[in-house]
Amino acid sequence: MKHAQTHPDRIAEILTGLDRLRAADLKTTVVPLGDREVIGYSCHIHGAAVHRYEHAAPADPDVLAAFENRLGVGLPADYREWITRVGDGGAGPMLGLL
Repeated sequence: MKHAQTHPDRIAEILTGLDRLRAADLKTTVVPLGDREVIGYSCHIHGAAVHRYEHAAPADPDVLAAFENRLGVGLPADYREWITRVGDGGAGPMLGLL
């Protein structure tokens, strides 16, 4: 079965979508308080106030390879690419993104 898009193209498309969602839902309000500012977020989608669309950093490919070698397994290529390019954990809890 041939995929319509290559995996890097699909990941780039997903990241662009997440950026649009984040921009649309995170309205930033800055309130000056003397020498400091307080930043507030209006997160309208359920759970966004908790996770604020943040996810874990991408996994280091060398660390991931060592993990696979230690367990004697290989992760599926799509999943491996996702966690090394996008993030190794999803936003959450409460209806997190991933």
